[in-house]
Amino acid sequence: MQLYLSKSTNKADSPMQEKMAVRLGNKLAECRQQLQLTQAQIAERLDVNTETISRFERGATLPSLQTLDRLASILQTDLASLVGGISAQPDELARELATALRALKESDRIWLSTIMQEMIARLSR
Repeated sequence: MQLYLSKSTNKADSPMQEKMAVRLGNKLAECRQQLQLTQAQIAERLDVNTETISRFERGATLPSLQTLDRLASILQTDLASLVGGISAQPDELARELATALRALKESDRIWLSTIMQEMIARLSR
């Protein structure tokens, strides 16, 4: 799994990432529909085109972490709720996260680590 901090990705790098993208997309669509919002309304609030929202919901494109955070706000939920249940085996996930973290600048690693720790604390309650 790769974490995308500033831009979306158009292609899953692994079957696991593809599966996670589809699960996330389903969750985004579910939240949007519960609020009785259209893809166009979400796109307007996010300042993207409607096709981008469609790609997110189909799992064809993974939103960046920043975009995902904005989506959570628009959908009146939090990141933990959107990504909850979208995980791989803990050891495999830890290795992939470590690899992804190594590619980041130190300041980005610290920022992301803080967010991840907060999310873990919330999910562990």
